[in-house]
Amino acid sequence: MQFLGGMTREDFLKEFWEKKPLLIRGAVADIESYASSEDLKELAMDEDFESRIVYNSKEISVKDGPLNEEDFNKHGWTLACHNLNLLDKNFYNLQKIFSFLPDWLFDDIMATYSKEDATIGAHIDKYNVFILQGNGKRKWELQENPDHTYKEGINIKILENFNPTIEWILEPGDMIYIPSNVAHRGTSLTESISYSLGFKSLEDERIFQSYLNDLSINFESDEYLKDKTKKPVVDPYIIDNEISEYFHNKMTELVTNKEQFNMWFTSFLSTPRGQIEPGQVYLEEDIINLAKHNSIYKDIFTKIAVTKRDDDFAVAVNNQLYALSNDSYTFFKQWMKSSPQDPVDINFDELDNELWPLVIDMFKSGTLYFSED
Repeated sequence: MQFLGGMTREDFLKEFWEKKPLLIRGAVADIESYASSEDLKELAMDEDFESRIVYNSKEISVKDGPLNEEDFNKHGWTLACHNLNLLDKNFYNLQKIFSFLPDWLFDDIMATYSKEDATIGAHIDKYNVFILQGNGKRKWELQENPDHTYKEGINIKILENFNPTIEWILEPGDMIYIPSNVAHRGTSLTESISYSLGFKSLEDERIFQSYLNDLSINFESDEYLKDKTKKPVVDPYIIDNEISEYFHNKMTELVTNKEQFNMWFTSFLSTPRGQIEPGQVYLEEDIINLAKHNSIYKDIFTKIAVTKRDDDFAVAVNNQLYALSNDSYTFFKQWMKSSPQDPVDINFDELDNELWPLVIDMFKSGTLYFSED
């Protein structure tokens, strides 16, 4: 695969990442075999699978999955199916090609299947996206520095004013990179399938609201400010400055705790895309005995984020935080390398007093589970 067209990763990051769009011809070979239209329709009708269909024959409307056969009998539709990297090794391997970018920013691989002339309209994403053409032909129109005025009366954000300055036609194996805040519109010139690899942007509003909300939910204190009135007040409506200063100092101390924020942020970035059901509580000997006849797998939605500290690593797995030494973190990374379709290879002879509690807790949280061979 020459997924960057022969360009080095360093040059791509320097010249294009978050800066300008890029077209790469023949980025991936044999991509037409990755998924068929019937594969995607079948997934879209599965209630456990994330999908949606966008209609635009007369007016734009959206229906979330699970879908049924009748949903595909209308004209002018685009089907979107998410999380292909969790279901198929081809897409998982495709994701790993982009491992020179932060994994905690990676969202998913989404398939877009459209009939001829279908489009969801011009829109803007707050993330970086690589779009690979799988089957058929699709025209892409792009506009840098777009007008952020959206059409009214529809439940998706479609641009009111779109004046593209770039037009590219993609055939199977071709790829484009679109930075955040670049408006784009894809139109199928034939029946087509394309794949989007999205990397999220860290939005200020979401980070601030989530952190402050979690602070308020988890905040507990028995302290309170005793009334400091020492003499009759002249104006009973006026608040003493000392009172507001007391609470402002308390609030500032809470919000500016850097270590507390770093741990929250690490945990926040490990939030999985889907729900993970709690697992089983095992003793060490139970795990060893079960592993003799059963394979260990990780939940397909498992998300990991790590912060390097002075003497160890703060490792977040699906919002659960663990402190691991350098050696333990090396073992942990080796376990997590496997695709969601392959068993996790854990050598129990390597487990010590730090790693055993981690493994037991990962079974308890549902991150790891046993599956019969």
